Amino acid sequence: MTAAEVQYLVHAQIGGEWERSNLHNVNLRQCLVEPPQLMTFLDAFDEKPVKAWLVLHEDPKHQLGYAVVYDEGSGDFGLAQFAKGYEPCLIGTYGDFFKTLEACEAPLTRSCCGRP
Repeated sequence: MTAAEVQYLVHAQIGGEWERSNLHNVNLRQCLVEPPQLMTFLDAFDEKPVKAWLVLHEDPKHQLGYAVVYDEGSGDFGLAQFAKGYEPCLIGTYGDFFKTLEACEAPLTRSCCGRP
């Protein structure tokens, strides 16, 4: 896939729900990564590197905290975490864009950032 194809997919998932947010007050228009960036993340489950498209960053200014990514291999959106001093990590996949955005609100069952 190209960045333009991923961006089209994200916009299609959002549809007309640009005002939708989560408990972290994400503004979709401000937090989308455009164009999406293909990055390597550390999988929190098996600690292997995986490639995924970064499509939304909750804190685009500081680039810390949660992010939404797209895994073109599975066709799922997933939740990633950025923490100072650690590799970005993929926490898990949740299916569609808004399920993943809402997953940012739930307590984490696993994380690879911040471990000793």
